[in-house]
Amino acid sequence: MGDIEVPGFIPAVAASEPRDQKGRQDPRRHPEAEDEAVGEPSGERNIADVAFIMGIPAVELTAKVQEALSIIMAEFDRVRGELGHAKEHAHYLEELADSHSFLPVMSRRALLRELSRVLARAERIETGSSFLYLDITNFEDVKRTLGRLAAEAALAHAVAVLSESLRGSDFVGGLEGNDLGVLLTVTGDAAAVEKSQELVAAVAGRPFEWQGRTVNLTVAWGLHAFSAGESVDDILEAADRDRRVRDAV
Repeated sequence: MGDIEVPGFIPAVAASEPRDQKGRQDPRRHPEAEDEAVGEPSGERNIADVAFIMGIPAVELTAKVQEALSIIMAEFDRVRGELGHAKEHAHYLEELADSHSFLPVMSRRALLRELSRVLARAERIETGSSFLYLDITNFEDVKRTLGRLAAEAALAHAVAVLSESLRGSDFVGGLEGNDLGVLLTVTGDAAAVEKSQELVAAVAGRPFEWQGRTVNLTVAWGLHAFSAGESVDDILEAADRDRRVRDAV
């Protein structure tokens, strides 16, 4: 098995703007071209249109009034542009908060939000789902003997193995430290236990390779099948409690 490549932070890349054959921005194809054509003071015709909308009679549209309208329209476009940039930045920050710091999975915040949505859906259609709590118990040993990057790569390896066996409707995310959470939607009781055992066996049965060293990951797990009426905190606590009970046996 080859070395695991540790996922890193991928900065947001702005979409390229449409260009003409000479490499200049093509206003006809730009997504904001239509808005700019309406809002940008590009000539007397636009000034007249704005004056009409504002109820200013044509006879009162003097040079000074046109100048004042041009200033107002330019300021409007500036503020609109700043608002657009602010919205884009807010969207980027939301996506950043929903991503784990170094794993290609959801953050705790995003995973618990999905858990809340599944609970809300359970209220409507009365379906059961399950939450699997996974603890890579030799994470600290790997970190101490092979280093932090190796420990993070070990978690990334575990995530990759899990993802191979999950459905598109399931969710995996980071919890605290070396803990992972798996939301098995519309899977309750016996089916959830069987699936959890399959996932744990897959992670434990796939050794992790790091710079010529082979490490077998050890996993502790807990499961809670839930339905409508429970809270997110109740579900997390029940799954963690089951993990501690199984680990103590």
